[in-house]
This record gives sequence, structure tokens and C-alpha cells, in this order.
Amino acid sequence: MRDKSRYILVESSEDIEKFGIKLNDENASKNFSRVINKYLLFELGDINYTYANPKVAAILNNKFFIIKSLLKGTPNLIIALAFIKQINDVNTAFYTIKTSGTIRTLKEYAAGLNQNKIIDKNK
Repeated sequence: MRDKSRYILVESSEDIEKFGIKLNDENASKNFSRVINKYLLFELGDINYTYANPKVAAILNNKFFIIKSLLKGTPNLIIALAFIKQINDVNTAFYTIKTSGTIRTLKEYAAGLNQNKIIDKNK
């Protein structure tokens, strides 16, 4: 039987490029996943990290990214993201915006958020 997974839309208070990740690189998701997983492992511990099995599914722009997690580890992963205060000596905070069972739904939601921010800038 296949494990069910959840996708989590996360906003970073700092630009992702400040963590040493080049967004134009084809391996940006893998590189960012390595960096953030080190901090998630510290916050979650070995057992909860295994339950969550986090992977960066997509980097949408310089502030938003999507993490894939197993269903049973999702609540602990959300808490662990809130506890991360620094990545590579850069002060940051991660805000969980929305969770979903499909990545497509989150991408559509994030596109709507970006459009609203553009509209707000024009006011």
C-alpha cells in the first residue's frame, strides 16, 4: 500500500537566495532540500523525521516553497518549521500558509496570493 502524502505551502521571511541557494540552478530544489532537512532533522529528531520524510517539492519564487511530507508526520513537520529561527547564520522564520493533498492546488493558491500582492502594490 502506498503512503499518503501532504504538500505544505511555506513562506520564508527572508529570500531563499540568502541561504546560499541559486534559484536559476536546475538543482535548486535538491540543494535547498539538503539545507533545510539538516535543520528539520535537528528539530524533529530521528524518529519524527522518518515519519515526516520531508522533501522540497518545488520552489515557487524567492519567498514561497512547497514541502512534501508523509501524512502521519505532517503535524510535527509544521511545528518544526515554526521552530527554525536560523539557516546558515541568516535569521529567518517560516510560516505555513496552507496544506493540501495535491501540489497543483497549492501552486494555484500561491499564484492567487502573488496576484493579490501585485494588486495591493498598485493601490
